[in-house]
Amino acid sequence: MTPETPAKERRLARCILWSLSLLLTVSPAAAQTFKIATLAPENTQWTTAMRKAADKIREETDGRVKIRFFGGGVMGNDNQVLRKIRIGQLQGAAVSSGPLTQFSRSLELYSLPMVFRNYAEVDHVRQLFDQRLQDGLADAGYISFGFAEGGFAYAMSKQRIANVEQAREQKVWIPSGDESALRAVEAFGISPVPLGLADVLLALQTDTVNSVIGPANAALALQWHTQIRYLVNLPLIYTYGTLVIAKRRFNALRPEDRQIVQKHMSEAFRLIDQTNRQDHEAAFAALKNQGIEFVDPTAEEASRWRLFADRAVRSTLQAELLSEDLYRELVAALDLYRSTEEADTE
Repeated sequence: MTPETPAKERRLARCILWSLSLLLTVSPAAAQTFKIATLAPENTQWTTAMRKAADKIREETDGRVKIRFFGGGVMGNDNQVLRKIRIGQLQGAAVSSGPLTQFSRSLELYSLPMVFRNYAEVDHVRQLFDQRLQDGLADAGYISFGFAEGGFAYAMSKQRIANVEQAREQKVWIPSGDESALRAVEAFGISPVPLGLADVLLALQTDTVNSVIGPANAALALQWHTQIRYLVNLPLIYTYGTLVIAKRRFNALRPEDRQIVQKHMSEAFRLIDQTNRQDHEAAFAALKNQGIEFVDPTAEEASRWRLFADRAVRSTLQAELLSEDLYRELVAALDLYRSTEEADTE
């Protein structure tokens, strides 16, 4: 462009160059790194499966999408991690469902105390409701790649618990910041001790807590089994988690790159989901082999536990922490499934 070029043409050329520069700066083709945090310890099924998926994603996107994982809670607890996502310090998290209920109340559905009797009921319901729960997270600004169960949570303790009254005498741990867990145990008249996951083993060793409510595989992986002596053989709460990525960051990717991420992370969570079920069943057997006594409540006592669980559900619905219509759909699905199962056994 020479000094003789008309001023109007020079301004037009500068405008075009500026526009091209801006497009290159914000182009979804630019490489993006997603920093994702989790409480899951390194070298567990969760972190291993997610890292393998991340390697495939980096390879198939020619390096345009890179995912860095921060395991073992180095970025803080679940609520701290979610705050870091909101301010852009992180782009995603693999978290339990409880903290995510602040964004989508529908996630309370599976975690209502004693809503499921066994894993067959869980599998039936999840086929019907999983996608709706994922859609609720998407509406709240988070892309989920499927749910992975943690297993049924049981009361495990240093002292023998044969009834609700004895449970109320214990110092029971629940995850700090988990409102769902707090409401559940308070409905049984239990005053819990909220702590971060990393603090539980030391708390058991020092008698800061003497009871935990959690899945059998967590008790083994986190070494809680070295401190507990009893397990109340009654599934109290179904636990599950997911990987979420901020929707605005995910949508900034090329469409084809979004498909690649969706494919491999969804496959990873299907694998985690399946493997966790197997691990939970193996962990149950391992706890018995470790000499932990399984306490089977009487039929009358189990009914009392369910009575308190029903109160917790009613409290959740009255506080409008879960859609009553959605809950009624769940109950209808379970009633139909149970009636069909009973008919098949006659």
